[in-house]
Amino acid sequence: MSKNQTICDDQSLGLAVSKGAHLVMFGAERCGVCKVIWPQLLAALDERWPSLKLHYIDCEKHQENCAQQGVYSLPVVRLYFDGRLYLEKIQVFSLGPFISDISKLCEQYSVQNEG
Repeated sequence: MSKNQTICDDQSLGLAVSKGAHLVMFGAERCGVCKVIWPQLLAALDERWPSLKLHYIDCEKHQENCAQQGVYSLPVVRLYFDGRLYLEKIQVFSLGPFISDISKLCEQYSVQNEG
């Protein structure tokens, strides 16, 4: 588990993403794409942006909360800065360009970079 990773539900998510930089993934144990993407995101982002907080919401356990967030297919990955959504990817997507997009936004919003 990444030092910046939390596992939360919808109720704690709103408070969690209200300040700072946060990447949130909505996934599930039975989601094959989720199982592949999440560890790769953790590895890529944890080494580059240690101040970026990473959150995982299990939609099998929190179905109602995921529905309230508008998450109906998995995975959904969102990047927030100070409570505002800046980037969202849904279902199958290429990780390389997504990491590049995160990199550009983190640079723009002065997220600490150790890479």
